[in-house]
Amino acid sequence: MPEPPYAARTKDFNLSKKILRGLGAGALAAATVASGLSFGPASARAAISEAPLSSPAALEPVAAKMYAQVAGSWYTSSSGVYVSKVNTKAEAMSKAADLLLYPMADGAFNMRVASSGACLAPAGYKNVGVIGDNSGGCGMTGDWKIDAAGRLSATKSETYITGPVTIDGTMWWNRASTGPAADFTGIRFGMTAGLEDTDLVNRTAKLTGAAKPDSTVVIDDNQEVDVDSDGNWSAVLEDLNYGKNSTHLENWGDGKKISELDFMFDLDVAAVTGTASATTTVTDDVTIAGTGEKNVDITITDEDGKTVATTKTDSETGRYEHTVAAPNASGAHTFTVTQSINGTDAGSTSVEFIYGAATTITSPVDNYVHPGGTLTFSGRGEPQAQVRIQEEGKTGILQGGHVLSSGAWSLRVAELSNAKHTLVVTQTGKGNNITTATLVLNPDGTVDPGDGEGEITAPTVESPGNNSNVTTSRPVFTGHGHPGATVKIGYGPNSTIGTATVDADGEWTANLTSGLALGRSTLIVTQTSGKDTQTLTHIVNRVAAEAPFRVTSHTNNENYAEGMTTFRGTAAVGATIRAVNQWGTVMGTDTADGTGNWAFNRNLGPTTTGYDITFTATKDGRTETTQLHLNYQGVIAFQVTSPANNSTYEVGNATFRGKASPNTVVTAVNQWNTRMGTATANLDGDWAFSRNLGPTTAGYDIRFTATKGDDVQRSTLHISQAVTNVPVEVTSIADGATYTPGLNILRGTGTPNATITAVNAKNGWNVAMGTTKVTADGTWALPERNWGPSNDYEIKVTQTNPDKTTSTTMVNIFAPVFKDLEVTGVTTGAENGPGAIFATFTGTATPGGSVTIKSASTGSPYQTVEVNPQGQWTATRTWNATHTYNLIFDQVAKDGKTDSVNYGTWTATTPPK
Repeated sequence: MPEPPYAARTKDFNLSKKILRGLGAGALAAATVASGLSFGPASARAAISEAPLSSPAALEPVAAKMYAQVAGSWYTSSSGVYVSKVNTKAEAMSKAADLLLYPMADGAFNMRVASSGACLAPAGYKNVGVIGDNSGGCGMTGDWKIDAAGRLSATKSETYITGPVTIDGTMWWNRASTGPAADFTGIRFGMTAGLEDTDLVNRTAKLTGAAKPDSTVVIDDNQEVDVDSDGNWSAVLEDLNYGKNSTHLENWGDGKKISELDFMFDLDVAAVTGTASATTTVTDDVTIAGTGEKNVDITITDEDGKTVATTKTDSETGRYEHTVAAPNASGAHTFTVTQSINGTDAGSTSVEFIYGAATTITSPVDNYVHPGGTLTFSGRGEPQAQVRIQEEGKTGILQGGHVLSSGAWSLRVAELSNAKHTLVVTQTGKGNNITTATLVLNPDGTVDPGDGEGEITAPTVESPGNNSNVTTSRPVFTGHGHPGATVKIGYGPNSTIGTATVDADGEWTANLTSGLALGRSTLIVTQTSGKDTQTLTHIVNRVAAEAPFRVTSHTNNENYAEGMTTFRGTAAVGATIRAVNQWGTVMGTDTADGTGNWAFNRNLGPTTTGYDITFTATKDGRTETTQLHLNYQGVIAFQVTSPANNSTYEVGNATFRGKASPNTVVTAVNQWNTRMGTATANLDGDWAFSRNLGPTTAGYDIRFTATKGDDVQRSTLHISQAVTNVPVEVTSIADGATYTPGLNILRGTGTPNATITAVNAKNGWNVAMGTTKVTADGTWALPERNWGPSNDYEIKVTQTNPDKTTSTTMVNIFAPVFKDLEVTGVTTGAENGPGAIFATFTGTATPGGSVTIKSASTGSPYQTVEVNPQGQWTATRTWNATHTYNLIFDQVAKDGKTDSVNYGTWTATTPPK
């Protein structure tokens, strides 16, 4: 039978020593001897794969012509045949048991039975046997080595295996310190592979291992590396998958395959997680937040695969957070969060958010014929959502409210005409999810000219343009609108500084009767056509005709970064601007435009001293000069470029942007120490993050921190909520209603942060009733106050808006009119113990007063109850069924008036079943 590939005789056994030393404790070489000896992996090294041997060799004792092999069990308590002799090498190999060699220190190794883990160790005096299933380790007694003569030697006794020997009828492997050693017929080399290192960004992994010295390792039939003279090899694998990977390795030498193995390993990426949440403010978008691999791209897609948000995970924590726009549909919606590294998918997760019920209208029914007047609308929706009713195509709100916890809503709209109306109910639910329902009233009616669906042309302002600058205090306003409509310009509903009538061509012109102040003016343009009223907001900036000469883009002694920068400023209209540095180099020129603004771009390079720049503005022979010094720091000075400090914001998603040195980490927190966002500056020095901004009274005070290494820069920013003035309204009691005497709270709605003052204007008294502020959500409540009991009130509520404009509303409420006491009925209920029965008396009396049930005989009171605002009262208690009562009912109104009802005798009886 031919020898196994790459067999070596005894004279080559020093090669095995070399292999053991070269591979170390973590590597594997495989050699087969008498029972299939092979070097095995040490437990000290993780992620090691080994190639199994395909054909064991056999041991041929020097003194015998037969071969020796291990038959059956190695050792039992009843003893047995340990080693037997066979006539052929093939028979020996077919019956041989595999041994694994585990490298130890100093070139030694343990030998274990592959099938059981039992240790092959010196047994008895000069023999070799198995010492049992020693899973805890063979110990020093089980150490072997290949000595200088190439013999398999026990390290402690310096004896070596010589061949089989029969003792008491049992054949053992014999070992001795003298005499000829057993002859090894072959050595086979195995192959190992281990994971040395990974690179997530480039999707590569470095493998290392052991194989036959001076051979080749072929990887997946598309790559090969050399094995060095000590049996070591390494290779870098590219284009790997995130997660599980498998590679096929083959060891080749002299044109033949020595061994092969399949190696499995992980390119570990932190799993991406995510949850969706919404605040109690329904206009806030849903926030999806979670964790993933650090500093990777995050993409959030909706159920249609459309990208709705992108962001990055934090470079230190792996956390991400971003808001997503609502689907404007009901029910559960699933978002997919995918993390990617260099554009390669690195895992995803699904995040579900339940947006809740869409709004519906349950009453009145569609195409309902309404005769005109007040109409109550009701429906279903998402609890706590906001609802409002509008004419289709109109901006005005007929009525608004919210969905109750039960999911029901009800809105009462006054003065709806009997003409045709198309009404839209809009619900804003949690996560800023907007759904609508439409209802038609009087489908066969004529459209009210004041409520025309799409027939009323919306107003526009053409000049001056929105957000444009004017230099005069009374610019002429022009625009378009609905022919015949009236256009008013002012700061609010009770402020008019200009009027116009739209002509037959749809054009209007308005001259202001009051001048605009310098700076920003937020104007409300109102068009009224019949019952239709439409408004728009128009902003005009009044600037001085001769702006002062100054540089506005840079401040003296600030830092600058290399690259292009823009110098900006103001000067007299038409002035020539020229800038020269300390070396006489012209930095730039420009001419101040019609608004007094000028600008030019200039590339700034690195300097030792910085830049000393002299700016001049020349007009009509007069020259003005200003100086600017810029310091070079070698870094981009941290700055927040948008939004501007002390600017306003609209409720909803906003993006914060700025500049910083590349790879600077920017974090922001507000005055409540809530993280607003984080970002990392790119190579161009740009950074940005988005954040949902909610309604606030104080606005946001945001602290930015920019960190790069040991360099930390800080900046602060204040932004205020942009507020549109709304008329003041009283919501807690209707005009013309009867009030309940006693402590009451007057409530209503208005412009956020406006001041509310209420007086009783009855008879011109103007008695103060309280003052308060409108909260950020547009609601207000006066301090609790005693009303009545007999006074009527003419309550005048005045709202002073933040822009100093005002609006008022009047509410007339009336004291209860004394109403004679009546007992309208009595019902009895179930027994409440022996001889005791529940009974309920009902009746009517003066609202807000009290009714007392007394004994007509003794005057002792049995029960006192209050009369509700509708003039009804109910008294329930337990009565003695065996007693006949003589009752009298007394009323005391809030104004002190009284009356009584002598009820007479009465006995409580159990009602029939």
